[in-house]
Amino acid sequence: MNWILTALIGAFLGSICWLTFYSVLRFPSRPVKIGPFTWSGLLTAWVQKSLTAQAREALLQLHPGAKIRELLQDPSTRQRVINWLSGRVQDYISNTLPQKWPMLSLLIGDKTSEKVQQALSEYLNENWDGQIDKLSREELSDEKLVARILSMELFTNSNIISNLLLRWLSKRSLRIMLLLASISALMAMAGRWLFLMLELN
Repeated sequence: MNWILTALIGAFLGSICWLTFYSVLRFPSRPVKIGPFTWSGLLTAWVQKSLTAQAREALLQLHPGAKIRELLQDPSTRQRVINWLSGRVQDYISNTLPQKWPMLSLLIGDKTSEKVQQALSEYLNENWDGQIDKLSREELSDEKLVARILSMELFTNSNIISNLLLRWLSKRSLRIMLLLASISALMAMAGRWLFLMLELN
């Protein structure tokens, strides 16, 4: 009977430890500011500090700016952009313009549409590399791109990531508690047995 009681006490203490730890992880889910101090759940605080910093380092190692520059400098990218813009110009002249300004559309024939598309294509071919270089220097640095990614709601609102992790953890909470309860019960029984052995000696 004493052994069963020892095991039950150990299991109870293990369960209480897990529930306490889980509560500290989870609550409060939103940071609470008390004077100069901010109190938040351990998981929320960890997400805000450690995970965001690790994400920043991982993103910087990907060199997103260099990859985007390489993609933009690819001649096939330029051609796809020219084809897309030409299609939009053709669609506007053929469909939108007649609806908005019917009289004006009568003055624009197929040759004018072709000249506009040709002029657009020539302009993009002549200025593409220069504009990409300028864009690269001003906007495509790794630091700026990573800062923009980290400014997205996924990172600025730590509750999103915290809730995802907590949802994963809560589905396994019962199994974790049972495992810790079993380990605690075994440890309690082992401690009792060791105590008895010491008494006998």
